[in-house]
Amino acid sequence: CYFNPWSKCQAEGNGTVSEGSFLAGGRDNLVRDFNLAMPSAVQHKGIFWWRLASVSVMWSLRSDVLRELDVEEVKKKIGFVHPIIAMHVRRGDSCHTSLRRNRCRSLLANLHGVEAMAARYKTSRVFLATDSPAVKQELEGLAPHLTFVSITSFNRSSLEESIHHCANKHPDKTDDGETLADGCTGNDAWLEHRLGRGYVKQRELALATLLDLTLMSHADYFVGHFASNLSRLAYLLAVRHHRRMIPYWSVDGPWCYHWRMCCDIRIDGSSVVC
Repeated sequence: CYFNPWSKCQAEGNGTVSEGSFLAGGRDNLVRDFNLAMPSAVQHKGIFWWRLASVSVMWSLRSDVLRELDVEEVKKKIGFVHPIIAMHVRRGDSCHTSLRRNRCRSLLANLHGVEAMAARYKTSRVFLATDSPAVKQELEGLAPHLTFVSITSFNRSSLEESIHHCANKHPDKTDDGETLADGCTGNDAWLEHRLGRGYVKQRELALATLLDLTLMSHADYFVGHFASNLSRLAYLLAVRHHRRMIPYWSVDGPWCYHWRMCCDIRIDGSSVVC
């Protein structure tokens, strides 16, 4: 576990821990109906505030994890100097699966947001968080006037190479509910499936993700994908860190409190899944 306990509740006599729930009465989907579980006394503050308050309680890294991440030393090593733009570029599982397949925005869309931020706030430094090892080199070719920095402790090639591991072995396999002898199912791009099969080292990925999120939250401006859970969390953590909303640019829609995209957004922040 990478986080401190969320409460001082002790394990019950049989060794199990009693779990609570944020589920609203009569609802069965925590993510979609999260806003409905807001206490009435704070509903006027809105869904973003409620999610921020919840994350602020839950995001408490253990002291040994913080020592291992060594955030300030990493900043010095990679050249993370303020003012700096955080840039999240995803090319991973969500770009190859479900309704988002082949619908992730191009790198130029991300770069357009960064260029706008750089011009407005007079900076040329960009912290890059991505699941693709090729992105940094591509960006440096497209925008040599900008300085892109990223953590170097994690080999992101394992993420990219493992996406198509099963597809290359079984090009005709579809997601038909059948699991082959080698474990391939036809729906194998999901990161959790690849982690389960050992294609990606779990602890290395977890620490790299925590470090990316922390550094993005420390940046002064943010460019990312609000259709991505990682971008949404990074921005929440940035607001928590800076204690204010920081300038942001999303390439694919508004900040959303559930797992896909928010459509038909209402004045109170609630929406429908699309």
